[in-house]
Amino acid sequence: MLREDVTLDLIAGFVWLVLVALGWRSGALRQIVRIIAAIAVVIASSWVSPWIRDAVFDASGPATPGVEALSLLMAAVGIYVGVVLAGWLAVKILRTSSPTLGTVDRLAGAGLGGMKGLILVYFAVVLVVLIETPLTRYDPDNALGLREGRAAEFVRSHNVLAPWQFPDLRRLHDALMCGALAAESGAQDKVRAHGRAADFLRRDWVASMLNDEGLMSAVRQDHYPLTLADARVRELLNDRDAVTALRRVHWETLRADLESLVDPDAT
Repeated sequence: MLREDVTLDLIAGFVWLVLVALGWRSGALRQIVRIIAAIAVVIASSWVSPWIRDAVFDASGPATPGVEALSLLMAAVGIYVGVVLAGWLAVKILRTSSPTLGTVDRLAGAGLGGMKGLILVYFAVVLVVLIETPLTRYDPDNALGLREGRAAEFVRSHNVLAPWQFPDLRRLHDALMCGALAAESGAQDKVRAHGRAADFLRRDWVASMLNDEGLMSAVRQDHYPLTLADARVRELLNDRDAVTALRRVHWETLRADLESLVDPDAT
């Protein structure tokens, strides 16, 4: 009997196989264009989605996970369609002087389809992970099986899009970890030596976050969807003065120094 938590894995595997089959059918030339489009989606979506969020949802800063996911999806679709249409025109022109696709071309197309499938499936699972909090609200028992499985776990551990899309949230994670590590190691003097860091960590918003065990658990795991779902986090990231203060400190360096005190073997 299949476990319920493999639903997302099964969907991801099925989509990947379909894309391999489509790659075989269309051949290498068209797949090259689609690979480029898929890469463009991963690279550019995080930069395009804030424009869409501002224009469509009238949100000038970090919004709820649902709005962020929808903005990211709309950006991805627009980029993918634009690149594919441009490539389709180019391939059509080239094929006027090219022979019929052969077996080698189809095999190459299947391989490229598999590569594109991995990229697009990864992106799709990122979207599912991003809306994990709303999913928990509407499906608390995980009856749909979308919040667990190897695909979701892999993306949580290797989510390269979230730090790109939310650089200030990444800084806030580092800042909160600095506060937590300073308390654990008794190294508050090291934080006080960085005046701006100490001032930021003394803010009421930040203090309330540091005292929230659930939120800090998500921060320690760099679980961006869960931290973004917290209203205090979004409020802070939409406060211009707070973000300016956050950006004035090199939190990553301070965090590394504090981690070396907690764990001398840490690199």
